[in-house]
Amino acid sequence: MGKKSRRTNKGDGHTAKTIERGLKPGDIIEISGLQNAPQYNGNRGIILGEHKPDQNGNLRHPIRLFGHKGKILDVRVSNLQHSRDLDEWKKPMLDFGTLLELVQSTKTVYDEDNCGDFAMKLWRELGELGPRHPLTIDYNINIRNEILQSPGHKLFWLAMDAIGHHLLIEKCNNTYRVFQAYIAQNNTGYTGGQWLFSDMRNKSAWLKWGGGKVLSIKDINDLLDLVVKWQKLLVTMLKDCLLDQIPGLENDVIPYLYKSPNANSNLPTQLINESIHHIISWSDTMTRRIGPEGCTAIGLDSEQRVLPTQQGVDILMGLGEHVLNIPSNLYTQCDDLSRKMTGEPFVPASLFLMLNAGIWWEVRRQPNGDAIGFGFRGMDLDVHLTEEEGKRRAEKMQQNEMTNVMRNGISFGEP
Repeated sequence: MGKKSRRTNKGDGHTAKTIERGLKPGDIIEISGLQNAPQYNGNRGIILGEHKPDQNGNLRHPIRLFGHKGKILDVRVSNLQHSRDLDEWKKPMLDFGTLLELVQSTKTVYDEDNCGDFAMKLWRELGELGPRHPLTIDYNINIRNEILQSPGHKLFWLAMDAIGHHLLIEKCNNTYRVFQAYIAQNNTGYTGGQWLFSDMRNKSAWLKWGGGKVLSIKDINDLLDLVVKWQKLLVTMLKDCLLDQIPGLENDVIPYLYKSPNANSNLPTQLINESIHHIISWSDTMTRRIGPEGCTAIGLDSEQRVLPTQQGVDILMGLGEHVLNIPSNLYTQCDDLSRKMTGEPFVPASLFLMLNAGIWWEVRRQPNGDAIGFGFRGMDLDVHLTEEEGKRRAEKMQQNEMTNVMRNGISFGEP
């Protein structure tokens, strides 16, 4: 075998090295081998832009250093490598540490067991709270690709009101972390901090996505597959089970409601709108009653699994008022998806959330603009470069986002 050619410090050699290392804007890197500024060796930072040649032809990336009050260096490609310790992800606006450390050091976030409040509090520690947009599976823009392919350091919020759960996914260096919480009661549930720092190996969901572990694209794809399955199952639940059990709802309206409130029909628009209002009002009433009266599922064993002898699961309110009957196969599918995603059994109260939020993403929004049902937010954690740069990038992201939503809606389809 002949001698290997010596690497050059210029031109094509650097281009090859960049390709070989896969360095790109948004990556978290470590600096080594500096001769003229050795005090920065071992420091970590984020790549702010594409490499450019200096006056000697050496390709350099602009790097914002962590822990140096935003100092930027132009560093040769040969002196950069991806951060070797991905358990020490950093973000420029959190000079003191990682998102894990942020949760650990912020008690109101660490101790929160309500998944929606946990997501809200963590998000607000990092940036402003803009409206969330519809997260659906039947449009052209593919949010799965957005999560898996967008460069840089990102945080994504999947707000699944229709099933009563919220997920946060952080992306850095093309790897991921998952953040979630689950209301703790009756020996179930966990806080956001416990999901990240406690030992919950008895839960399969924690073994796969919890503990603050760094996850692969496959791991996240598996999680996103569960979201898609939830959305498809929700349509089945509404169509085959839930809508026709609402007292006072016109049967002729049901086929149009589970497709979409905007589906073509020969029915008067006023009748469809009144039916939607009726469903929302009824499910809101049931949800409010759960607090003082309680909601019971009859037909489950001590592990909250459907008994094999049961034809269905009966949902009772208060002292025994029968409200719904869920076929065993559908309840089992809901329970299986819940355990896989969260590690916890399905909560019967979620059935009323399905009716309240499950099919109204095209017509229902909260006063702040949030989509109801399955909603999505994305945050560019690199946006805080300088105040001026941050504002400029945030405005551009908002313009693009609104243009896409108005033109196409947003899709969470297959990869």
